[in-house]
Amino acid sequence: MKELFLKEKERFLKDGYIIINDFFNEKEFEPIKREIENETNSLIKRLYSNGLIKTDYSLNDKLSVDMKLIEAEKEYLGTSILLHTEFASRLKRSFGEQLFQNCKLLDLVEVLLDSEEISGHPEWNLRSKTPNNKYFNVPWHQDSAYLEVGAENYKQITVWIPLVDINENNGPLQILPFSNQQNNDTKNNNNNNIIQEPLLNHKLQKILDPNFKDSWYLEIEEKELENYFKDYKSIIKTCSPLSIGSMVLFTNKTIHCSLPNLSNSVRWTIDIRFLNSNDPTGFNPIDQKDIENKMKLRSKNKNKIPIDYSIWSPQSTPILMSNNNNDNILEQKNNDDNLKNYSIEGPWFSRWQ
Repeated sequence: MKELFLKEKERFLKDGYIIINDFFNEKEFEPIKREIENETNSLIKRLYSNGLIKTDYSLNDKLSVDMKLIEAEKEYLGTSILLHTEFASRLKRSFGEQLFQNCKLLDLVEVLLDSEEISGHPEWNLRSKTPNNKYFNVPWHQDSAYLEVGAENYKQITVWIPLVDINENNGPLQILPFSNQQNNDTKNNNNNNIIQEPLLNHKLQKILDPNFKDSWYLEIEEKELENYFKDYKSIIKTCSPLSIGSMVLFTNKTIHCSLPNLSNSVRWTIDIRFLNSNDPTGFNPIDQKDIENKMKLRSKNKNKIPIDYSIWSPQSTPILMSNNNNDNILEQKNNDDNLKNYSIEGPWFSRWQ
């Protein structure tokens, strides 16, 4: 199987991303979808119990999970964001069993990382992009900009997985492939995991645009893109159409964004990340990498390593990051007072002021 991925690796190194169609069997997503529906119903019940919505949509069996979320969000804007943080703060077993420990996916990641020592990165997300929700329209950015300084110098791979068919109307991913100039200027040292290529300058979206005062996103301004690429608009790749079972993989420095969802349904996607187990995640300062917990998934001696859910899906210890500046983004929402505060913050707030 690994030999089949060598051509994918060539494209990945050239463009900074690859699209692989029909990688997953749709049945593999059934446990994930059940867990999403259960968590959505649970959240709606709590919102109703706390008087934040007037109707308990979880009780209506005639409504799809999409419509339950959409209707709840009409009454309470933070509904989708709270669902997002629920999945970001604890690793659901369906994510672990169907995605992180998927042997076929690990084979591909092993080829792309050039390493059998593979760990899951502790940043994973469920994106429930409801129609016309500006807080899930992600501006141009690089993933490493959200991490500690220096994390960009280590290979990390993002895997973007749609749980619905993606079209140009429901919020597809957009990518700027690596330019020839960027590839030629990239300096690799003797450590195959280190890529010395600086990040573009990022700014907080809420500072750039007062219409996004509650935004937690980073944004690369258009003038910055124009300075880096001769004509960035001409090379934009829109990852559409994509059917369920497809996926997009890209590097931690690949510039990407996502478009608005103009459809009548929810655009459900998952993004997970992988790295070499010997590298820092960027959730802690780079010089503290030896104290980090690692979600080890594969090694030279073991093709598949069990996930310790007591660490990665804690019931009473909500914070996975040891850096105190990250507390807000992964704070568990079990405390009902937190339902009224759905803002997300993180270390990138101070890094890119």
